[in-house]
Amino acid sequence: MTFLFKQRFLPIFVTQFFNAFSDSVLKNAVTILITYRIAKDAQSAGLLVTLSAGLFILPYFLFSATAGQLADKYDRAQLARFYKIMELFLMAFSVIAFYRNNTWFLMIILFAMGAQSTFFGPIKYSLLPQQLKGDELMAGNAYVEGGTFISILVGTVIGGLVILRANGVFLISVILMLSAFIGYTSSRFIAYAPGGSPGLKINGNVFRESFDVVRYAAQNRNLLRYLLLISWFWLVGSIFLAQISIFSKEFLYSDETVTTMCLTIFSVGIAAGSVFCSKVSKGNPSLRFVPAGAFGMALCTCLLVVFSRFTAAPDILYNATLFVQSAARLPALLFLFGIAFSGGIYTVPLYTLMQTEADKNYIARVIAANNILNSFFMVASVIIVIGIYTAGFSVLSVFILLAAVNLAIAFYLHISLG
Repeated sequence: MTFLFKQRFLPIFVTQFFNAFSDSVLKNAVTILITYRIAKDAQSAGLLVTLSAGLFILPYFLFSATAGQLADKYDRAQLARFYKIMELFLMAFSVIAFYRNNTWFLMIILFAMGAQSTFFGPIKYSLLPQQLKGDELMAGNAYVEGGTFISILVGTVIGGLVILRANGVFLISVILMLSAFIGYTSSRFIAYAPGGSPGLKINGNVFRESFDVVRYAAQNRNLLRYLLLISWFWLVGSIFLAQISIFSKEFLYSDETVTTMCLTIFSVGIAAGSVFCSKVSKGNPSLRFVPAGAFGMALCTCLLVVFSRFTAAPDILYNATLFVQSAARLPALLFLFGIAFSGGIYTVPLYTLMQTEADKNYIARVIAANNILNSFFMVASVIIVIGIYTAGFSVLSVFILLAAVNLAIAFYLHISLG
């Protein structure tokens, strides 16, 4: 792709990559620190971890609409640089919070970083159609989508593995500050990108504006369909990322090293599927790829569930080395990769269609509406999973439900597309 190393794409990619990376390092470091060092018992650990996750998501509900307004009104490159300066200050404060071992200070930082990511979100997806040519947009979305999941994976692994080391707080502090600095430096190279509605008056009522941007998107039937389908993908992805550790322990009879391997395969699978879809489509977004992706997710999830039902329990938990040496267990990794690969095929056309369908003067607010719906679906996923576990079912029941809905979506889209 000729645009990959051009100024109109590379600075955007690097900036968003390290923004997602910083988020993941911070979130997982705080989670591990609470679980193993700060919390006094399992109940308080669960409550604090759940609270930290909720505080990070909450800004997406509160500020997405305002973020969309700002990105439609002002120069998006200038806003990106401003938000990255905010991140530098927040990472500096996080260093203080880590060294003081102050739980509530860390919670405040998580909320603030969630807000920073909320304001940055509409910028990266509104910059792409502004900076890339029409036949480049599909590939641009593929690389951004794949890069985002890789950065989340790497950040999650580093945050979890480093923070409990003897010099863990120092290393995490260096990593966070370095990531924020790289992100800010790359944002300096983003080309001038004026907002589509410079005369827009910012509505300070965040709740009213949130309702208005979602209502605006809902008036366009095709656009609403794209947003809902994207939000479903984030629900599926968030459930798999959250439940892989439980599935790995209870049904693959494996330890945390296999969980990390599974997370890696899942993230790489989404990146590979995203790039594959871009190559096959030759830059032409089409809804016809979406039912294929949904069907692939359903099929591979069913195969994973069936396979796990016939996996014999060993005398000890497998580590990653023993797991890959056991040929009988390798199909689980293949099915997991298939789910993620299909997810990449499913989601990239939807992001591209969303960007092309939206009014260019309103695109950042449409992306804000998408972020609001995404966060709503992810919160709903937590409620759904808690309900299934409370009813006495296992993680396999969660996967079966996801497969059933994906199959229904595939048939619905296949029929509606004729």
